[in-house]
Amino acid sequence: MQRIYREEIAEEFPEGPAEFPMTEAEFRDALDPRKIVAARRTSGSASPVEVDRMIHDAHARLDAFIHDQKQAREDIETVLERLNAEFKKLL
Repeated sequence: MQRIYREEIAEEFPEGPAEFPMTEAEFRDALDPRKIVAARRTSGSASPVEVDRMIHDAHARLDAFIHDQKQAREDIETVLERLNAEFKKLL
């Protein structure tokens, strides 16, 4: 990485450091997939914190949907009961 940095970056940006600004251990650590995923905090990312948030949001939307469906069924039952009562009056 030091060679690539000197050839590609340091030449193009001479105001920056002449050597790659990470040790080999830091560079290898930065490439750890688990750490990359855990550090990614953008919406919809695969970080554990974000996945937990999305699962929580999905459960909240599902609960709201179930509540709305239950309310709709109750409303339909109420209307059908009134309709049946009105038909009985006509008979």
